[in-house]
Amino acid sequence: MLTEVHRVDLDFWGNLRTAAILRCVAAAQWREGRPAKLSGIAQSLGFGLATVHSHLAHLASDDGGGPLVARVPGGYRLTPHGEAVMRRWAKEVARRMAHFNAGEHPDSGAAAG
Repeated sequence: MLTEVHRVDLDFWGNLRTAAILRCVAAAQWREGRPAKLSGIAQSLGFGLATVHSHLAHLASDDGGGPLVARVPGGYRLTPHGEAVMRRWAKEVARRMAHFNAGEHPDSGAAAG
């Protein structure tokens, strides 16, 4: 069963692994003020190093609006574009959870637009 957060992840990123990796990069940057290390992401999520590296390489390439992450000394950080997209993601999660907690499903038409 997908949670509301998983639904937002799929809407934004199209892939749950990519979403989890982006959350790790954002958490390291926003909460701890440091870059996220590839090995730390892999260990936290239980993913292989090759999987994490592949996703980070994709996220560091231009997606049309610019790369979402950048390789920096000590690991990976969100780019300004990546930070803006992650903040939109967080707002959407908060919006959907507010409706969900109120007993409404935001995509059902029951929620006020």
